[in-house]
Amino acid sequence: DVDSDSITHIKITTLETAGTLFLDADDDDTYDSNEDVEADDEIAIGSITNLGFVSASNANGNTYATFKFKVKDGTAYSSGEGTNTMNVAAANDLPTSSAVTVSGTEDTLNTYTSGNFAFSDVDSGDSLSRIKITSLESTGDLECQNKNGGSTGWADCVADDYVSAGTDLRLTPASDSVADVTFSFMVFDGTAYSASAYVVTTTFSAVNDAPAFSAATTSVDVAENQQAVGTYTATDAESDTITYSKSGTDSDLFALGSSDGVLTFSSAPNFEAPGCGASDNSNTCTVIITATATGGTDTNTITVTVTNVNDNSPTDMALSATSAAENAAAGTDIGTLSTTDADASGNAHVYTLVTDSGGATAYSGTDFSIDSAILEVGSSPGFNYDSGTTSYTVYVKVADGSNTAYVEAFTI
Repeated sequence: DVDSDSITHIKITTLETAGTLFLDADDDDTYDSNEDVEADDEIAIGSITNLGFVSASNANGNTYATFKFKVKDGTAYSSGEGTNTMNVAAANDLPTSSAVTVSGTEDTLNTYTSGNFAFSDVDSGDSLSRIKITSLESTGDLECQNKNGGSTGWADCVADDYVSAGTDLRLTPASDSVADVTFSFMVFDGTAYSASAYVVTTTFSAVNDAPAFSAATTSVDVAENQQAVGTYTATDAESDTITYSKSGTDSDLFALGSSDGVLTFSSAPNFEAPGCGASDNSNTCTVIITATATGGTDTNTITVTVTNVNDNSPTDMALSATSAAENAAAGTDIGTLSTTDADASGNAHVYTLVTDSGGATAYSGTDFSIDSAILEVGSSPGFNYDSGTTSYTVYVKVADGSNTAYVEAFTI
């Protein structure tokens, strides 16, 4: 002012082109709905610090908005208008997300994508650069890859771990479960995390599970002469009906209940003539049981070992030598006894001397004795070749502990 007058008022002659120009009547430095400046409003210079401006939400830029005004020197307003230009600097807005539902399949590993975390940011150019786990999975096993900027590969997530992308998160659901699994997360735009945590809910569609045996292989011993082997059943998560069938090298030797899994030999096996194996001469039989239901199949390979039973009597006996010198000392070996017995495993044979082929009466003489399987000269032999008695008959009984004993007469 050429008159050296001071400014006393301003008048808003043209309103703001964007945003909101307001007069802070309650002096709280915040725009309230009744504080808008109107065209031709006059503002005393003493209240000029209450004149404020706020941009529209998330708006910014140089020359973002302008308004025009005139000044007053106490007497008159200026003839010309001044222009106030607002340059609004950008501020980083926090990113946001939303509750998300992801679909998975029962008993199937689910690897997430970045799209599963619904990243949103009003700041153009910002993108999802981290996902932080704020609360852990409700069930199952949530894993993080290279968590917290590391290079450790896949490991169980713990609260407040972060990963770089959605594909660095994967969930293994609980076995045979279709329950929803939830966990919470925040998103990061490179500068800051979202103000709130959000929930991912993973739903699982059911699959029809195959039946399952408790073991893939089973071994069992079965004594010869009996048919029973065992019961081999599977379980099915959906309680579907299960049927059983048999296959394998020796399946023709067995019978199998199609509904109950009861396995038996079709006829009782004989340890001495087993019939198992590729050459039908093994005591180890193999049969594969297959359980079948709507969802698929499972198998259990049963190895049955036929064990020996002492079920055969001795049928013959031999003596390795049948002569002794006269005057031989007591305890001198004459020969070794051996027995023929159909039980292939070699039963323990017990030898005793008896008086005749009936074997009922024990020998009480002193010419012969037995030590284990050795026929010996007795404690007081009467052998004298010159007396004319040059041979003696001795009866030996052999027993195997379970069956009819056998008696053999030997001439010594």
